[in-house]
Amino acid sequence: MPNALNQAYTSAVPLDLFRMVVEQAADLICCADYSGRVLYISPNIVDLLGFQVSEFINTSGLDYVHPDDRASIELALQQVYKIGTMQIEYRARRKDGEYLWVETTARLITHGLFSSSPEIITVTRDCTRRKSAERSQHEYETTLETVFKASPMGIGLTVNRFFQWINQQMCRMTGYPMDELIGQCSRLLYSSQEEYERVGRFKYEQIEKTGVGTIETQWNCRDGRLIDVLLSSAPCQVNWPNGVLFTALDITERKLAERRLHETLQTSVDIVNAIPAGLFIYQYQPPDRLYLVTGNPAARQLTGLDPEQWQGREFNEIWPRARELGFTARYIKVAQTGQSDEYTADYHDGRVQGIYRSRAFPLPNNRLAVAFEDITQQQQSEHELHQLLRQFEAIFNQSIHLAGVLSLDGRIQNINTLALNFSGITLEEILGMPFWEGPWWKHDPQIQEQLKTAIVEVARTGEPAHFETTHPDTTGQLRNIAFSLRAVKDSEGQVRLLVPEGVDITESKKTELELRRHRTQLEELVIQRTQELEASRELLQRSERLAAIGTLAAGIAHEINNPVGCMQLAAENALALNTQPEHQSLVRTCLEDIIKHARRCGQITRSVLQFSKQETTDKWPVDLHVIIRHALLMVERLVQRRQTQVIQELTAQSALAVINPLEIEQVFINLIRNAIQASLTPIQLLIKTQCIMGQIRIMVADNGPGIPEEFLPRIFDPFFTTRRHTGGTGLGLSIVHSIITGHQGQITAQNRPIGGAQFIIELPAAPPSAGGQGHD
Repeated sequence: MPNALNQAYTSAVPLDLFRMVVEQAADLICCADYSGRVLYISPNIVDLLGFQVSEFINTSGLDYVHPDDRASIELALQQVYKIGTMQIEYRARRKDGEYLWVETTARLITHGLFSSSPEIITVTRDCTRRKSAERSQHEYETTLETVFKASPMGIGLTVNRFFQWINQQMCRMTGYPMDELIGQCSRLLYSSQEEYERVGRFKYEQIEKTGVGTIETQWNCRDGRLIDVLLSSAPCQVNWPNGVLFTALDITERKLAERRLHETLQTSVDIVNAIPAGLFIYQYQPPDRLYLVTGNPAARQLTGLDPEQWQGREFNEIWPRARELGFTARYIKVAQTGQSDEYTADYHDGRVQGIYRSRAFPLPNNRLAVAFEDITQQQQSEHELHQLLRQFEAIFNQSIHLAGVLSLDGRIQNINTLALNFSGITLEEILGMPFWEGPWWKHDPQIQEQLKTAIVEVARTGEPAHFETTHPDTTGQLRNIAFSLRAVKDSEGQVRLLVPEGVDITESKKTELELRRHRTQLEELVIQRTQELEASRELLQRSERLAAIGTLAAGIAHEINNPVGCMQLAAENALALNTQPEHQSLVRTCLEDIIKHARRCGQITRSVLQFSKQETTDKWPVDLHVIIRHALLMVERLVQRRQTQVIQELTAQSALAVINPLEIEQVFINLIRNAIQASLTPIQLLIKTQCIMGQIRIMVADNGPGIPEEFLPRIFDPFFTTRRHTGGTGLGLSIVHSIITGHQGQITAQNRPIGGAQFIIELPAAPPSAGGQGHD
């Protein structure tokens, strides 16, 4: 190395030490004079460009620059001469004639290392991989964006079922402007809360099981139309941890299906700009100590650590987590064995954080050099690019429609999995083939010509093409296909790709034919059944009338049974006593009883006739207490036979009401008999009256088994009974309810908290001016 270099750095580090650092550095280091002639170049020129050092010395560096980049290099050199530094990317020629992208950082030295004239020091590295990644990233971003805009389906992203963004097709489908959907809950589109919950529950169950949820539902459009939608959803993991990508296809009129495109979750992907490598030099002190000697400006820029301030500090003091992460042991091993070590590691200690690619190599005199560069952004960029590619491929291959990608001349660039499986072929067999020559269309030359014409027109005009065609499946059977061909345009409106899509409508066409056939059969069957129903309706009505007559007759017999029995007993007593003059008063009493009960039978008959005709019966003010006591006399034998204890809590106030005494008496008799007959054991029966705010309240309660809760709503329905096996007709409580409502009152049934059932009747009290009449 020249004396100038030695004089510049001997105060800090020996000359041979820096020579070794330069020669083992990962970057290509070069020194050139003012004219660009190479004065010095590091040995790794062999690895970078394939030249020997001797082949490069005294040549012009411009001779190895791509012709298209030479002008920019000359401008950059002028910048060096003006401001002393520059950084540029360009293509350099290798010895084998190939070009690779490199990045060069240059600095002007006014007092040269090899002469007294100004010289330029350059540091060059290979950035081909980064440039390729940037190009690929840009191409995929452009493709994803244009495909998203040209998608024939509604596509969007929801987070917790709230719309985050959607495409224009979604707006066209629903009629909502974009600003009325973004930020809104997707419930807006559903006709009911139940449907909204059903779709969410089914979809997320499918996503959890298979990763994709597909379901048919209905959406409300802005203008009130209801459309059928095929909704498919998949979770999104890029920057939206709770996000769900969805596609929506309008299938209301079985239109041509739109190609299901992936959702563009476009995040900004920054590719790291290459910078010169950082370099730290440490002094190794056996057995396990490293002390910082110096570092270059790039190391300070990358870590924020000033080598001068930390000079002489121990390695683990400078880097607190180095021992924990295994860095200390690796560096000590390099110093001990003399073997270089290259690795990529994640380091963070609160001051420095990132992913670094490092190379540690030994130096003379127990010195150790660590060259490194921050590749955090590069790693992140590669990961996000990989995620985008995986996402695009997953959506494309999981589409429920036959889909592909064509070049503008109609050659196949990609076909999704469904289309490949449909015909039993592989992508390799058809890649690059003209689409119309694919295995799907060979059965019909006319279809091939139609496709070829459509491709030319869509590529020229950008307008989509739609028509119905046929397509053989793996068994050779022809399927009906709704085919569409759409153009994918870039941001400037230029057609870049063609997207063919197909929907298998074979089953739907069969279903339509089958529906028409079944509709005809159903209409014929309806006519036949209508005629049969008309014929049987008369028979049913006659049967119902006979059944009603039988039920009514049973009820009448039940009601007049007691009066007739009393009449028979009184007549027998009168006959027995008629020949004995001393018992003439008893005979007269028996005859009066017969007349009284005969009148009662007449009243029963008239009431039944009036009830069956829904006519209003005669009513007059009567004391309800008299009616209750008389009803108890009528059922006295049943009370005694079943050992029933009757408790009367009748109010001391007047219980005068405008009623038909016979009908109200039948109400109490029916309720008392029902309570007694509902229990297999003796019961306690409570009859209680109250006068409350112009109403007379009567409670008939027992401590029997009560009424099953499920029967309470139906207890007053006609023909409903729980005692049909013991002869119950189901009419008693129905008649009771009819009588009470006919008196402008109300009756309720409920179970008592202490057990048993209770019926509560409320009747309007008679006006204070109304006169009372006892009950015979």
